[in-house]
Amino acid sequence: MKDNQQILNFSDGEVYDKLKELTEIPNDKAASNSIAGADNSPAAHKYYVHKTNAFNFKCESEAACTGSEFLKARNIREIEKGDKMLFLMPINSRAEDSGLPCKKLMFVASAIASDRFITEKSVLGYDLCEIKLKIEGLEFFETPVSGEIFLKSLSGVQSASRVVTISDIIKTEYKQIEKKEFSSVFESIRRQEFIPDYLKEILNSSQPEQGFKISKKYKIKEMIKIVNSAIGIYSMIRNEDEKARITELIEFINGVFEAAGVNKSVEELKEIYSKIGCYIDFEHIHTRDAGQGVKVLDKFGNISRFGYVKFEHPEI
Repeated sequence: MKDNQQILNFSDGEVYDKLKELTEIPNDKAASNSIAGADNSPAAHKYYVHKTNAFNFKCESEAACTGSEFLKARNIREIEKGDKMLFLMPINSRAEDSGLPCKKLMFVASAIASDRFITEKSVLGYDLCEIKLKIEGLEFFETPVSGEIFLKSLSGVQSASRVVTISDIIKTEYKQIEKKEFSSVFESIRRQEFIPDYLKEILNSSQPEQGFKISKKYKIKEMIKIVNSAIGIYSMIRNEDEKARITELIEFINGVFEAAGVNKSVEELKEIYSKIGCYIDFEHIHTRDAGQGVKVLDKFGNISRFGYVKFEHPEI
C-alpha cells in the first residue's frame, strides 16, 4: 500500500506510466509507405487510446483515417497494422457533485489500424505529421463510456493519495495501453456500425476548436513569392528602417499565415527560410553573433548564418 501511494503522488500526468511501468516507446523508426509486412500475429497486436475532439473525430470517421497535429509526432509512428484503438473525446455532461454543466472525456468508438501511409498533404485538415493511419472496423458505442470504467481496470488507482482522472492518465494524442484496459471499455458497451443519435448530434454541431488552423503544403516557388511579398510589406510599414532581423521577419510571416488560418509554426518557417533564403529579392547581412543568426543554404548547399535583411526604400 505504501508503495502505491508513493507512486501516485506524481502530479506531472505520468501516473499511468508509473502505475503500469510500461517500457518507454522507442525513438522514431524509419517509416515505410505501408506496414503490410508487419508481424500481424495476435500476440504482436497493441492497444491504444486516441484522444481527439468532436470536429476532428468527425473528419476521421468520414475519411476512415487518423493522423497527428504534431509535425514530429512520435507515438503514431509506433502503431502498426492490426493494432486496436479506442476513441476518447470531450462530451458535454454534468458534474456528479454539483450537477453543473461540464465536459468529460468519454469513449465513443473503437477501430483497427489497417494500414499506414505517408503524405505531406493534409488529409484531415489538422494533420501536420506525414504519417497517416487508415482505419477499418469502426464501431460506435451505443452510449458514451465514462473514463471511470477505464480507471477501475488500473491497479493502484483506488489507493491514490489524490483523485485520479482520465485526464491524468491520457495526456497525449495516442497512448499505448494494455489489453485488459482496452477490454474494460470495449466489452462494457454494445457497439454498432452506424452513428448513434447522441453522437450524430454532437458531430453535426461540432466546429473547429478556437485557434484551429488547417495545414497546407506549398511549392518552393509559392513560398519564395509569399516570403518576398511579406518582407516587402514589412519594409513598407517600417519605411524608416534600413534593415530588420530575420527572426522578426519570420515571426511577421508566421502572423500572416495565422491571419489566413493556416498552420505554419516559426520553427517550420525557419526551416523553409533556410532553403529559400538565397532566392529572395532582399540582401542578407551577416551578424557578429552567429548564434543569433538564421541558417541559409546557398544554391550549392553551403550553409551561412545571417542576422538581417536589408531594405531598399525608393526615394520620394
